[in-house]
Amino acid sequence: MPNINDVVRLSGVSKSTVSRVINNYPYIAADKRERVLKVMEEIGYTPNRSAQKLRGQLTTTIGVIVPRIVNPFFSYLVEAIEKEGYKRGYQTIIFQSNEDSKRELDFLNLLKRKQVDGVIMTAYENNWNTISEYLNYGPIVMCNEYISDSIVPMVRVDQLMASYDGLKHLIERGHRKIAYCTGGLFSEVGKDKDRNQGYQKALIEAGIEINPNWIIIKCHTIEDGRKYCIK
Repeated sequence: MPNINDVVRLSGVSKSTVSRVINNYPYIAADKRERVLKVMEEIGYTPNRSAQKLRGQLTTTIGVIVPRIVNPFFSYLVEAIEKEGYKRGYQTIIFQSNEDSKRELDFLNLLKRKQVDGVIMTAYENNWNTISEYLNYGPIVMCNEYISDSIVPMVRVDQLMASYDGLKHLIERGHRKIAYCTGGLFSEVGKDKDRNQGYQKALIEAGIEINPNWIIIKCHTIEDGRKYCIK
């Protein structure tokens, strides 16, 4: 059975380079990477992932934390993450927090135990001080949501402008009685504050008074949407 030493000998590169290629490290010369991968394919070498885990090496596995996978937004988001990860040699594991802070920490502990290489958080339930402790065990990326005082990479849209533009679109078409459904709370703090501010900004500019009866909080699912739309 071929082993890593065979790959080193036939590719003509160092053992550390072969290991970096196997673990999908960046900053490896393209010709060396291609040479190693070609030799691996030719001799039928497959890395022993169990042994790598025992040695504390990378598992090429990414954990993605979502609040609810049944939410179509997160379904599409996870699909895009999984496809991109697969192209780069990574597996994706999905964790559903159900907006439970304890469940979120249980998933982050997989990073601590080296069962995943990194975590993408599409939402968060704990405060940043609690989450930041896990940076000692691996990388964390915020996607969709963000924490203003964090130092981790963040990928997101401008949610204030998104809700503002949506409201303006309706107002410019003559609508004045506009309900607002939000998954969180309607407050000036918390993870929904940007969307809330965009909603208020558009109404204030149009001279429309905010009606508390048209603000619907903790509206998460398609069924919630149907229920309130029928009303």
